[in-house]
Order: sequence, then C-alpha cells, then structure tokens
Amino acid sequence: MAATGTLRPANPFAAGGALSSADGRGFFGRDDIFSFVRSALNATQRVPILLYGQRRIGKSSILRQLPRMLPDDLVCVYFDLQGKANQTLDQVLYGLARAIADALGMSRPERQEADEDGFRTGFLARVAREAGSLRRLVLLLDEFDVVDPRPGMASERFIPFLGEVVASNAQMGLILVMGRRTDELSETANAAILKDAVQMRIGRLEPPVVEALVRGLAGSAMRFSDAAVARVVALGAGNPFCTQVLCHVVWLRNLRDDATALIAPADVDAAVGQAIELGTNGMNWIYDGLDRPEQRLFLSALSEAADPLTGQRASLDAVQRLLRAKHIGISAGDLERASRELRAWDVIETDETGTHFVVPLLGAWVRKERPVVLLEREVRFASPRAWALYEAGLVCLERGDIDGATRDFRSALQENSVFLEAQLALAGALRKSERHDDRERAVEAWERVRELQPDLPATDLLDTLMASLEAARTGPLKASRFKRIQELDLEGTILPRAVRLLREQANRKLEIGRETTVQEAKALYEIIGDERAAASAAAVLKQHAWYNGVSGVSFLLWMGAIALAQFVPYAPVVAFAIMASAAFGVGTSWASVAEKSLKLSLRTMGLPFFAGGVVAGTLIWQFGGSIAWGTIAAGFAGLMNVVLAPTFEREEPPAPQPARQSEGLLVTVIGGMITGLESVRSRIESTTKTDR
Repeated sequence: MAATGTLRPANPFAAGGALSSADGRGFFGRDDIFSFVRSALNATQRVPILLYGQRRIGKSSILRQLPRMLPDDLVCVYFDLQGKANQTLDQVLYGLARAIADALGMSRPERQEADEDGFRTGFLARVAREAGSLRRLVLLLDEFDVVDPRPGMASERFIPFLGEVVASNAQMGLILVMGRRTDELSETANAAILKDAVQMRIGRLEPPVVEALVRGLAGSAMRFSDAAVARVVALGAGNPFCTQVLCHVVWLRNLRDDATALIAPADVDAAVGQAIELGTNGMNWIYDGLDRPEQRLFLSALSEAADPLTGQRASLDAVQRLLRAKHIGISAGDLERASRELRAWDVIETDETGTHFVVPLLGAWVRKERPVVLLEREVRFASPRAWALYEAGLVCLERGDIDGATRDFRSALQENSVFLEAQLALAGALRKSERHDDRERAVEAWERVRELQPDLPATDLLDTLMASLEAARTGPLKASRFKRIQELDLEGTILPRAVRLLREQANRKLEIGRETTVQEAKALYEIIGDERAAASAAAVLKQHAWYNGVSGVSFLLWMGAIALAQFVPYAPVVAFAIMASAAFGVGTSWASVAEKSLKLSLRTMGLPFFAGGVVAGTLIWQFGGSIAWGTIAAGFAGLMNVVLAPTFEREEPPAPQPARQSEGLLVTVIGGMITGLESVRSRIESTTKTDR
C-alpha cells in the first residue's frame, strides 16, 4: 500500500487461463476470426465451423468472447470437452444438456431426459420450444479433439451422435475448437462432422496488436518504452500466453508506489527467468501437445544446439549430431519430417542460415525444463520397433534364452545404434553366455557402453576384461586385455588380480618346459613387467636353442656317415658313423629332456633299441647297418635321458650356466666317442679273424 493510503493496482496481465470477461477486458485483436465466424453463421446452409491452432494460442479465449461478437439472436452455449474422453456418452450428454438449459434459462433436465435417446427426442424438442423461432442455438465445443474415438468411452459414440444431431437440426450452429489439424483426426470425426466444415487457423498476434495489448493493459501505472515493447514482441513473438506471462512478471518486478515505472528492454530481459518459472504449466501444455515424440525431441535438441534467446540458428545436421551425442538415435528422415511438421505448426522457422524457435521464450523454457537428457520416455516412443525388440530380449533373458536375447538386443541396436539400455542388456547377456567368442564380444559390448555413457563406472567392463584375460588363448589378446585393465583400474582393485593370474599362467607354462610354452611364459612375464622372471625364461630358451642346434648338426653328420659307410665300409668310416650316431643320440636326448616330451618313450625304449642295434650290426652288417646305427642312436638318447632328466625336474628353471653346460657336453661327447671307438675296435678284430 502506498504512503497516501491508495491501493496498488492489480496486475492486469493474465498469467494463464482463458479471458472470459463478458466485457472483453484484457482481450485484444482477433477481428479476422470473429468476422469469419459471423460470415459462416450467416450462410443459408449452416455448416460446422472449425477453429484450430496450437495450445495456449488463445483458442478458448476466442470462444469465450464470441457471444459478445455475434448477433443477439444467437444463443451461444460454451461446453468444454476437456476430461470428457473417459466418460460415457450419457454422462457427456447430461453435462451438455445442463449447459444448454443454463444458457436458455430453462430448468435443468433430469438424467433420464438427457441420455442418448432422451436427448435426441425429448430434450431437443423442449429446447426448440423454449428458444422459439427468433433465437438460434450455437454450440461452442472447446477441446473437441480430446474426444476423438476411443473404444468403450464417450469418444466412440459422441462424434457420430453429434453429427446426427447437427444434420437433423439445420438451424443449430456448431463451432468446434481444437489443438490439431483435421488431417490428424480419425476418419470417424472427419466423416461424421468435419467433411463439410469450414475452418480457420488461429495464429499469433500481429505486432501492432501486441503493442496495443501491452500499453492498453499497463495503462498509466507503467510505461513501456518503444524499445521495451519491441523486446516483448521479439521474445513473445505474438503468442498471447507468452506475452501475457512475460508482462505479468515485468509488472511484478517494476511496479512502484510513488511514480510511474518506465520499462526498458533490460527490464524485459530480466523478467525472462521468472516468466519461464511462472508459465511452466502453460508452456508444458504447449510442449506436450505436440503430436509426435520426434517433434519434442527435435525442439529439445534445437534449444540446446542454439540459444533461443539470442536468436541463434542451428542446422538439421547439428540437431542430429546433438541427439546422437545424447544417445538418441533418430533417422535423418524422421528428423526432417519432425522439422517439416513443426514448421507447418508455426513452432519453428527455417531459412538459409538455419532453424530457430518462432517464440524465443518458449524455446528458453524448453532449454531449461526439457533438456534432451530427461527425455528417456520420448526415446522409447521415438523408436518403437527398437524398444519392442529390447523388451523381447528381456523376456528371452528371463527364460534363460541367451542366444535369443542377444539376437533381439542386436536387432534393437540396428534400429537405434545409440540405444543405451539395449547396449547394456546386450553386454550383460554376452557375459552370461558359455561361448568363448561371446565372452570376447562382451568386452566389445561393454566398451560401447562406455562410449555411450563415459561417466558410467568401469566395474562391469573391468570384470568382463578379467574374465576375458583368464580365458584368452593368445599372447596379443592377453596383452591388450591387461593393458586395458591398467588404463581403467584407477583404484587398483582389479589390477593385482590380473597380475597374479598372468604370473600363475606363466609359471605353469614354464613348468611344462617345452620351447613353445617357455616362449609363452616369457611373453606373460613381460606383459606384467616381471623382468627377472622373463630373463629366467629367456635363459631356458637359450638352452633349448643350444640343444636343438647340437641335435640338428649331429643328425646331418649321422645321415652323411650312414650314406658313406654303405659304399666305403672301412674302419675309420664306420667309426665316424658310430660317433655321429652317438652324437645324434646325445643331442636328441638333450632336446627331448629339455622339451619334457620324449622322456618316457626314450627311457623305456632306449636300452632295447641300443641292444637291438648292436645285435643287428653284428649279425647283418651289410644289410642292417642303417638299422643298427639308428637303434644305437636311440639307445644313446635313452641312456642320456636317464642321466639328464633329473636335472630338469625343478619348480624354477636354473639360471643359465654356460661353463657347466659346456663341461657336461664335453664329458658326454667324450663318453660317446669312447663307446663308438670300442665298437669299431671290436668290429675290426672280428673282421680280421674272419679273413684269416
């Protein structure tokens, strides 16, 4: 209250709701709409009149103001169908009959008088008598589209019934208001009523009307500068609701008790945040009124790609990239269709520089209250086939059908490549599979989850990597899995397990002792960074290489000696052949013991082979020499296995000791040579006795 004791003027700007004052207070413009309705009602053949436009564009206010704009002989009956879709036909007709009775000053009907049969016959006949020939009834039905047919409710029968009533009462006027276009309604609605209707779209207010609204309602208590009015026009873009809410907040923030406030553009801008909060219910009503989920997704992405309040524009590609970055996959075709429909509905505008909101204040509300990240439900509806496949996969998973589940989840991801829930489900299903390949694919699936949601904890991916590391069959795969664990395990909870696992695997392979397994052990030690163990494995590999070299060279010498001895059966050649045989046996023994693969067979068969060779060489010299030397070599290998095998049967491989290895080799070779020379001497003596 001012110091003088006078009351502060009430806020003249409406923050919501239809303007229903009988004197039209606060209502501006719409002369074109009223002229159109008067002309249509004055026609010889009266037809339904359809007024349509987006939500909060002022449709209900126009309908409320029609009675004062029409001739006095027309009795207008306003009836709101909002919330009537779930009622029975009798319930809706009873409410409509009461509204008609109130408008005509009649007594309200009983329920049985206003049911389906009674309304058509008894009640309408009473209305005709009460109205007389000088007055005509005009039904003003608000939110007509909410009763578009739904089985079992009023919507299933109301529209056909209304069509019958209008057809049988030629003098009755019918004005329908709705928030959709006729091509978005059912065939029933179009066939019963709208096929013969005349229609007009309710659009935004022109700038001169907005200026008249702002200055007219503010009156002398608040003066808007020309620049401030221009800013209101720019932010509200002629949308009656947005304009009224914005000015309502400007009034609240700037009204003074002692002087007339002068409003500047900065005052209008400062009111935007509070206007968004105050008008959130109405703006949400506009947003949710969009017919397709792709349209809402498009607007949310557009509001983030280009700030609506600054007049920025964004290309269609920029909108699609933003949606994909937010894990929402919409095809370019669906996005283009949504853009086209929103342009047709006057929500966005597009030119050569890009796309922007027609009403910046609405765009700012979408940016603040409906960011893309909150639209999970919209994603489900935007990709219905992907969602259906995802749910089918969940059913398979509950039944234990892993193959069916993974198939459905992959199909869902083909429909929507950034469908996070399906990707999570696929990763979990693959991890449960018994197939080795599926478990490896589980790693790829969890990696994709991380791409879609980088802030997701890495726990599941680390566990899957650990399982893959344990089952991996190749060194490179183990190395890549271990490296990835190192990258992700920032807390160090999984990495020690991975190191322990690889060390145990390496130790087992080293214990096997074969050249290939020792190589694998060395690679595993190198992966975990155990240089000492890797060096020990490398020493064992050098032993293998030395033994194999001796065996290979002696084999070549042995084969050459055998071939030569067949044609030159002299004592020195025979001696050389026997020594080569002994050397090959020793080399083979070393290599086989180191590999731990032939010990059993050589130990078991070595002595019999050796004895058989000696006997065969003595009895069948000319024809059995090759057999003899072969079995002698096997015999040497068996003998050396008995001697050497115990030195390899250790838990840890001995460090390389070149000097001792050389000493052992020298002793073995000398022993083999002595044995060979003794055999040659015995053979020569036997031959000499025979010659004598």
